[in-house]
Amino acid sequence: MSKVLCVAVVLLAVGFPLLAQQGSQATPAPAVSGQTTTDQQQPTPDQKKELEQKELFVDQGAVVLNAGNISPVSNSHVWDGRQGFKIISESDFYQIAGLPKVAEEASSYRSTSRLLIYGGVFGDLGAAALSIVAASTNISSSDPNYNRDVTTVNVEITVAAALVAVALIPEIIGIHRLHQNWSSAQEALQAADDYNAKLVKVIPDQNQSQ
Repeated sequence: MSKVLCVAVVLLAVGFPLLAQQGSQATPAPAVSGQTTTDQQQPTPDQKKELEQKELFVDQGAVVLNAGNISPVSNSHVWDGRQGFKIISESDFYQIAGLPKVAEEASSYRSTSRLLIYGGVFGDLGAAALSIVAASTNISSSDPNYNRDVTTVNVEITVAAALVAVALIPEIIGIHRLHQNWSSAQEALQAADDYNAKLVKVIPDQNQSQ
């Protein structure tokens, strides 16, 4: 009985912080400027500053990927998108890169991951409630309904244990999905390179036309 309740509490403790963590991401980033072309005219200091604020980067922990810097682990789905010095979501990353369809798929992937965890959490709550009910049932051997009460409690315990086992599956899947992105770092790097190459051309042209 207590083991079932403990398992449910542990799953709740793991699920809720992960969901809350998705809403807020740290923003500090290493100062990196990745130019995607070498044969263009060097940007002015103001243009370089603007580029650094708008360029997209793929961050894999200690490795920040930009043009010409392809890491051996860049096919991993564990990466952070950055625009300048700010971490952005995968869907925002692809929206900025001009790939709205990929952005929508990434957003759907993240939403499905959260739903899986929510389903697991509700299963844990149901198991905890049944465990509490079973634990609070007073059974006396002198009660004429003793055998029926014992059977009821055993059924409640069995159902609670089954709920924990069933809830564990989508919760583990959802937690695993939330730790990675829909696309690989290599795919994100290609999108960033394409966007940054256009950006290097657009920003000087915009400043010259002003």
